[in-house]
Amino acid sequence: MRPISKKLVADASAITLVTKNAPPTFMQYVFPLGGTPLPENTPINNSIHHPEFGVMLKEKLDAAGVENVLQTAAMVLIRRPCGRFWSST
Repeated sequence: MRPISKKLVADASAITLVTKNAPPTFMQYVFPLGGTPLPENTPINNSIHHPEFGVMLKEKLDAAGVENVLQTAAMVLIRRPCGRFWSST
């Protein structure tokens, strides 16, 4: 990836935008955790949509005190009314 593209991706990445005022966040990945570290030539689209990115984002959201849910293919989905998650503000 060209250097300018890396900077744009970093500037627009959710992980760089986390603050204590971030909205509640729901992350769902259809792939299981694992398969990292990713090879150097992995397309950026694969890395930012990888469940391990979700783990890093969750850790940052947790540290900021932001409500969040992370689900991956290996997890059992717990069904709850949408309003219960989103109306917690």
